[in-house]
Amino acid sequence: MFIIGERINGMFRGVRKAVEAKDNGVIQDLAAKQIEGGADALDINVGPVKGKAIDNMLWLIEAVQEATSVPLCIDTPKFEVMQEAVRACKNPTLMNSTKATEEELERYVALAVETNSRLIALTIDASGVPSDTDSRVMMGATIITKAMEGGMNVPDVFIDPVILPVNVAPKQPVAVMEAIR
Repeated sequence: MFIIGERINGMFRGVRKAVEAKDNGVIQDLAAKQIEGGADALDINVGPVKGKAIDNMLWLIEAVQEATSVPLCIDTPKFEVMQEAVRACKNPTLMNSTKATEEELERYVALAVETNSRLIALTIDASGVPSDTDSRVMMGATIITKAMEGGMNVPDVFIDPVILPVNVAPKQPVAVMEAIR
């Protein structure tokens, strides 16, 4: 099992305030606590912090890297932020995440190969989150195929099956478990 700590996220008020104030003590304390709790990697997500996303991401990465050498999971929906972030990392990196569309997979796989990063890919395409098992399996196959064609090793690719909340899509958990099987 590979555990990614997800507490360094600008969605949390304390993290958002720490990034805005450039208070690396708060961020480094969160990193240490997650590692002590068993995290194998730390997810780094700027979230809705005021300011320039790239600058904030680079500051977060630097703050965490001053405290630990565990892998960093760079979490951003913006490709330009991802590019700058993974290139700035000294620690091993995971890119979180790309969708299962041809255009996104080509860009993210190429960047992963260039930066020797691992990749998390979502079973989401232009149509959104699939509701059935077969669509999820096909997206998983597309992800692995594109990663291999782009020069990645299969163990460096993680597939996120994307489970919608049960109250929104009660059949999703069964479809996801079937796809995984």
